[in-house]
Amino acid sequence: MKYFVIMVALCASCSPPSEHGHSPSSDGGHVHESDGRPLLDITVRTDDIELFVKFTALIAGSSSTFESYITRLDSFQPIAPVTVTVSLIKGKKGIRNSVNSPNKNGVFLPALKPHDAGTYRLTFKLEAPEFQEMLDLGDVQVFNELQELQNTLAQNH
Repeated sequence: MKYFVIMVALCASCSPPSEHGHSPSSDGGHVHESDGRPLLDITVRTDDIELFVKFTALIAGSSSTFESYITRLDSFQPIAPVTVTVSLIKGKKGIRNSVNSPNKNGVFLPALKPHDAGTYRLTFKLEAPEFQEMLDLGDVQVFNELQELQNTLAQNH
């Protein structure tokens, strides 16, 4: 099934922190901007569903939570039950993590901790009783360390 990537953005440069000085917390259903890592967001649509995912920029050895919202486009309602599997793939190897249910706010929070820096393919597999979707969100960069990420951001501004 065709999908369309709508947006990828570095939110750190365009979204102000909350009044508490940081992004809303994971326990409230939102990803932290931690250790100076900016938030990225991607929206993907198929004919039937929309996936909106927000996550901290990826650094080797550091965990990132993929705050995932899945919506049925015909009713604009969240989809549940659904199993969400997020994967980072490089060549024929990769890592993945699945969650079978959302948190109390209806947000799915799978996390990944990449071991090595490099360019990876980010994919989401959604499995529900009425459908199964494999979504390719494109290439993402895993940085060696925070300083490398910050230098890359500084060069792009």
